[in-house]
Amino acid sequence: MKTRPRNCSGGSRSSLITLFKFSLAVFWSLLAGGLAWGQNQVAQPSAATERAGEQEAKYQTALKNGQGAQRQHFFLTALMYYEEALKLKPGDEVATKLQSDMRAEIAARMSDAKSHGTATAPPGGEPPVSAPSQSVASPVTPAEQPVPPPATEASSAVPAMPKAPKATKHEVSAAGDFLYGQGQVTMPFNFSLAASGLDVTRAVGTPTRNSTYYGGTLSYSYGQAWFLDLSYAQGSSSGNAQVPLGANFNLPSSFSIKDDWYQAYIRYTFPSLRGKRLSAYLRGGVSYVTADLTDDSIIPALGLYHQTDKTTDVLGNLGLGVGYSLYTTRRFRIGLQLEGEGFYGNRSQRSLETLPGLDASFPYKTADIDNTLYGGIGRATVRVEYRLGRSGLFKVFADGGAQVKYTQIQYSGLGTFDELLWGPYVKLGVRYDF
Repeated sequence: MKTRPRNCSGGSRSSLITLFKFSLAVFWSLLAGGLAWGQNQVAQPSAATERAGEQEAKYQTALKNGQGAQRQHFFLTALMYYEEALKLKPGDEVATKLQSDMRAEIAARMSDAKSHGTATAPPGGEPPVSAPSQSVASPVTPAEQPVPPPATEASSAVPAMPKAPKATKHEVSAAGDFLYGQGQVTMPFNFSLAASGLDVTRAVGTPTRNSTYYGGTLSYSYGQAWFLDLSYAQGSSSGNAQVPLGANFNLPSSFSIKDDWYQAYIRYTFPSLRGKRLSAYLRGGVSYVTADLTDDSIIPALGLYHQTDKTTDVLGNLGLGVGYSLYTTRRFRIGLQLEGEGFYGNRSQRSLETLPGLDASFPYKTADIDNTLYGGIGRATVRVEYRLGRSGLFKVFADGGAQVKYTQIQYSGLGTFDELLWGPYVKLGVRYDF
């Protein structure tokens, strides 16, 4: 058998070509990796240089703002800018000297104010007292005699109309309510510092706040026409504010308010509407309110500013309410209620501001502030009532809806500022006629 000779030259040529292609692939991979590494090494110094440039720009801006505030005699603002520059360049000689000189300037002025003792409480604004869930009495539908069951099956499909109630001389009731509110409140700034002799400008802020109020009401009536209502409510509010130090520099702070409301009302219901779908009342009374406010600076100026206020409001109130029964059975009733009230009065305040981070021994003075305030409160609710017992004279009820309170406060020499509080409202209570 004959065999064809092997072509050795063709196989060698194929192997060489394969090896050449492999070498090219390895070469290009190494070349690409080297280029990428080189570009990364070049970029790293560039990024570091860019960051250093940004830090330098911020540093120069802080120094410029501080010197501008210092020229306008806003020394606290200037100090804050110099401290910001030191944070950007720790140990910097220029920023350290400016900060040291500014602290010495502030200390000298405080010492001068301390030695002269010049201070008169400037007239002006008052602190925030958040609008609580003022107890607005709900329209009362006096006791009704239970309606006997319908005589026929056809008539039982139609709910019986309310009948004229059985005459009762007395009614007592107790209720608790809750309001979850939000809105804005007024806060005075620099009143106490100005009274202490420091060169600052008085201002009024209107920061937003969140509030919760719990309250209770006791009522008594003799004759089912005239009622005495006694109410108490306790509120808690909190939020963040901006303390204006001057030169458009605001110091961030956090505040809280605790207030207590004491109210007494005389309420008149219309006897001719007893047992009807429509009910109404008129009432007038007084409110006495006390509040404690605390405001403290927060990071980055933690501990630099502190304010406390004690406030007292004395108000006169005049209001009305209308109720309409939507559906009534022997034991169950559901209706709508609309209530409104106006108030007018005076607010007196004792405000004390300190700068603990600068001079704890400085004799800060309290500013006495008197202002006029007026406004209104409105409430819309759905009432559900259920009669207990065979007589139906003992009732439990629940109200649910919304409440809003608007106040205008006059700050002498500064203008009139608004306060607002609104949110969902609920009330649970019991009534007994006898």
